[in-house]
Amino acid sequence: MSKGVPFANPYVIDKPVVAASHFYGRLDLLAWIESSLDKGQRLLVVQGPHRMGKSSLLHQLGVHLGSKYMVFPIGEMAESGLDLLLWQIALAMTGSLPEEPKREDFEGQPSYFGEEFLPRLSKAVGGKSLLLALDDFHLWGGGDSALQAELLSYLTSLNLPLLLTWEGPIGEMLSQALIWRLGPLDREEAERLITEPSAEILDYDYEAQERILALTSGHPYFVQLLCYALFERCVSKRWVLRQDVDEVVPETVALGEGYLEHLLAASSPQERVALAALGAMRGIHGLILEEEVCYLLQRRRIRLSPEELRVALHRLVERGLLVSMAPHTYRFQVELLRVWLGKAGEFGRSLVGEVRPGKRGPGLQRFFWPVAAALVVILLFLWSMSSRWQPPSGGEGGQGGPVSPTPTSRAGIGVSPTEPLPPRQSIAYMFWEEESGSWEIYLMASDGSNRTPLTQNEVNDTGPSWSYDGRLVFVSERDGNREIYLMDADGSKQVNLTRNPAPDSSPSFSPDGRRIVFASRRDGNWEIYIMDADGSDQARVTFNEKPDYAPAWSPDGTRIAFVSERDGNKEIYVMETDDWEETRLTHNEATDTSPAWSPDGAKIAFESYRDGDMEIYIMNADGSGQRNLTNDHTADDHGPSWSPDGSQIIYYSNRDGNWDIYRIGVDGTGRVNLTESAEAEQGPAWRP
Repeated sequence: MSKGVPFANPYVIDKPVVAASHFYGRLDLLAWIESSLDKGQRLLVVQGPHRMGKSSLLHQLGVHLGSKYMVFPIGEMAESGLDLLLWQIALAMTGSLPEEPKREDFEGQPSYFGEEFLPRLSKAVGGKSLLLALDDFHLWGGGDSALQAELLSYLTSLNLPLLLTWEGPIGEMLSQALIWRLGPLDREEAERLITEPSAEILDYDYEAQERILALTSGHPYFVQLLCYALFERCVSKRWVLRQDVDEVVPETVALGEGYLEHLLAASSPQERVALAALGAMRGIHGLILEEEVCYLLQRRRIRLSPEELRVALHRLVERGLLVSMAPHTYRFQVELLRVWLGKAGEFGRSLVGEVRPGKRGPGLQRFFWPVAAALVVILLFLWSMSSRWQPPSGGEGGQGGPVSPTPTSRAGIGVSPTEPLPPRQSIAYMFWEEESGSWEIYLMASDGSNRTPLTQNEVNDTGPSWSYDGRLVFVSERDGNREIYLMDADGSKQVNLTRNPAPDSSPSFSPDGRRIVFASRRDGNWEIYIMDADGSDQARVTFNEKPDYAPAWSPDGTRIAFVSERDGNKEIYVMETDDWEETRLTHNEATDTSPAWSPDGAKIAFESYRDGDMEIYIMNADGSGQRNLTNDHTADDHGPSWSPDGSQIIYYSNRDGNWDIYRIGVDGTGRVNLTESAEAEQGPAWRP
């Protein structure tokens, strides 16, 4: 229980999940187990990495198979002989017997298990079929593979249904088994694991959920670990924001020390070196080339041949720590692991210390000259570009490259009568202020230049949205909770419109500028509300048990697009503003969110996860003609906003390793990174 807070932390991090109410997903796996057993299969194996949820799964078998089977989930047994292993199994199965089996009955005669014990147990449970679920079978018998094979051979000879969990490569011993390779939760399952355990206590902001998913890739242990730390930090204020997720990473690292110790213990010295090197590298889109790792080890004078590195990387893929994206190209299965390794400098040095520094092996030298040649080409290219490029003179239409944001006057930029005007600031966006540790609202021109801050607070100001006459609404936490604020385009006249203790979010102006639609949790659930532009006459317009949010008013004022979870996942709906009739536009099992109208109201841009990563999609206003605009499967793309003429869309993406704002044509061409900074920029909104 968090100190001073009357709520127990609902996230489970130090033991398997036993309660069915706290177990999420895996329905396809449970159905596969039941179907395989019904077809007479007697040996099933669930293979997966450490802490992927294998043990928790075994505890759910009784709930899903209890009408057909008496299920006995049994943890690792370390006895050193077949007879004693069978005795330990019998002890774990005796809940239905009047007395425990005696050790002396099994010693020296393992056949006692099948000839005497099982018949008595079967009779005690009324002849119900038995299912033996042996957890972490790779560790049984102290890891003695010969003893494991002997035990498995004996149990299968009894025609007893067996379900094993296994970590690591599958050997010949299990060649006759049906195998399910267990991976991370899918997006919808992971979202439920994030939000549902604390649904009545914590509210997770959409950006916070996205950050958790990005860091964990749906790995159930890492989701639970990160959410456990977030609960401890945020339960008193009752909501979680993206900055909270980033700030609890050190606490999460401390909570996960046991996992790291297990990871190290199971890794060879070569694998540890590979992990240390990968953790020190960012890569493009999170992807790291094998040659880059070789070059880094060469510079550090680490004696590891290319072949040894290749074997180590392949082994890390087999263990579920890395994902092979293409030949000789890898990324971490869980981004949080890379963050851990990258932050732990001493940890990395201790790893590489296990492979002695020495002379550079001849195998590494074959990578030196190609890399050196590439660097020469890049330097020549940059020199040639710099010789042709001149700083913008500021003339009419002059475009400067991206610059670091610097505070300037909110009243505008002083310009002498002889100086040309700077480019018009038509894009509002969120900028992460590292010094204050908060999001602020900035303006910039459509080419990424002329950046100016509009808000300067030590709390978050997020989600800017334009009116057609040039005012901005946004979300601010300056009053202790999330409220909708209004300000002029120069940052002046900032006014709290909502003034409600519940969180309010995602405001959008009506085209005539007289009303604002927004989402609020003031009635215990996220719903859509409308108010006048001065904050008066606030009224609820959706009424569902599931959340409705992210509203966007159509350019003609007759419709409002929004996101609803009423169908079990995030889908895009539209409602008429005359009678509030609602129509579903997307019908996909993946997340669809963040609708944005084109200037003519004929199309809607939105985010979708249907391709396994977040992409920007465009569809007709009736939901037809859905197509992927960004097609960038190594990154996540969010927050579309249309240009005034409808020919381009801006959005934010991590495609270059950091959150930047991009511009792209509606035909998918002409993609440009507008911000290109080391800081994070998100939530762009193009002025109509």
